[in-house]
Amino acid sequence: MNELQRRMIETGKSILLVFLVLLSIFLTWLLWYQRPPFTAVEKNYTSIPPLGEERKPEQLIAPQVIYFHESGTHRMALPYSHPHRMALEKLSEWKVRNLEAVSWAELDWLGMRRAAGIELEYGFRVPLKELSVIWEGVEAGAGQMEAVTRLWAWSGAEGQIWLYFIDQERRQAARGVVEAEPPEWQMLLQSAAGLPKVHFYPASQAANRLPAAKSPSSGAASPAAASSPDSPPSGVVPAESGKEGEPAPASEGAPEGWYLPAAPLEVAEEVVRLEPITLEMINPYLFVDPSYIREMITRDGVSVYTDGSRSLQVEPSRLRLVYDAPMAFSQASQGNERMGYSGMAVQFVNQHGGWTGDYLIDGYQQFRQEQIRLHFRFYHGPYPVYGTGGTGEDGRLLVSMQPEAQVISLERPLYRLGQRLKRQSRILPAGDVVYQRLLQLQREGVPVRQARVAYRMELAKGQVRLVPGWVLAEPSGAFRWLDAAE
Repeated sequence: MNELQRRMIETGKSILLVFLVLLSIFLTWLLWYQRPPFTAVEKNYTSIPPLGEERKPEQLIAPQVIYFHESGTHRMALPYSHPHRMALEKLSEWKVRNLEAVSWAELDWLGMRRAAGIELEYGFRVPLKELSVIWEGVEAGAGQMEAVTRLWAWSGAEGQIWLYFIDQERRQAARGVVEAEPPEWQMLLQSAAGLPKVHFYPASQAANRLPAAKSPSSGAASPAAASSPDSPPSGVVPAESGKEGEPAPASEGAPEGWYLPAAPLEVAEEVVRLEPITLEMINPYLFVDPSYIREMITRDGVSVYTDGSRSLQVEPSRLRLVYDAPMAFSQASQGNERMGYSGMAVQFVNQHGGWTGDYLIDGYQQFRQEQIRLHFRFYHGPYPVYGTGGTGEDGRLLVSMQPEAQVISLERPLYRLGQRLKRQSRILPAGDVVYQRLLQLQREGVPVRQARVAYRMELAKGQVRLVPGWVLAEPSGAFRWLDAAE
């Protein structure tokens, strides 16, 4: 290669390099100042239709009935009513201090029922750990108690407000001082002025008349009054007795019994439309990808749906589902440490379809040594719903958990109550008639723990009939009905 050819090649390389540099500058200018137009690709996302509502633990860990006592008059507030809700909100806001154990013999039942107070009846043993989530100043194991069946707030002679923790089954009690302003306490008591009156009927027939209440001047003091200088008053004289020291009705001093209405109750019988919940509606809440679900049918006709880690059992004849989700919801984060079983169960239901009606927790059951089952009772208006028998459909919701608060299964109905189709008033018997039936069952050896107005659910084709009546529940969970016609 001669010198001329070599110079031509070098000149060509230089020209090519300059061209590439100029082209790079030109393309950079185009990218910076002349951006090409673009159109965003539209994606249509399918939203999950709402199935139920989210609830807070304090909305479901609530007493079945609240009784207001003042001067020997008792009034009843049912769930989902304004007085019931306001009393629960106010009492749970007030702090409780100086909680101490109290001997069962020191409880002055006559004094508490005759003084101004508010009684919260849960109907079953509620662990204090569950109440500590929603009550200020209440801690698990406080006052050497594990659980309570009722709470009782009442004011003493000097304006001191006490809160008693009572476990009726184990005959244990504790009390503490409530930090509440007297005007707020009085306003809370006055909110019950329009509520229906009830009478207390003792569970034991042996209670006829109690000894006369001792006056302060007689020098005799009850054990409760002598326990401490700040103890609540004992031996409160009935307001209607007219004389100090006159014996009060025996029913007011009995530790166990039932509050029953003074007059017959008018409750509506209703027929409502049954709205089925299809699998297409519930599956997005239970499975990560509903398109990867396999279906199996067992010999007894139960359909089983699974994605390999979770399973869903559906029995069409019962209109219920059982959802098994091992390791689906464990108490791992520090924010869940104080939620308790109830709080974890409520949050689990919130995230898996929500609540398709009004519910209150109705019991904690040690199903097995390694499993705890929470029962949530379905309510229609202010009244609970029961089935025709022990295994009848009643809309209940069950959550099974392990002791470390890990949810492992959920059982819920596959329907909702829809539009009301028919309504008819029924007159339920008053307290005297119900009490005679309770005494009759006692003579027959049948213990009755609760007597409450409830709805009996009767399923028909596409409809639900709700029949009001008195449900008489035993400690075992069995129950029987006292209808309007009896």
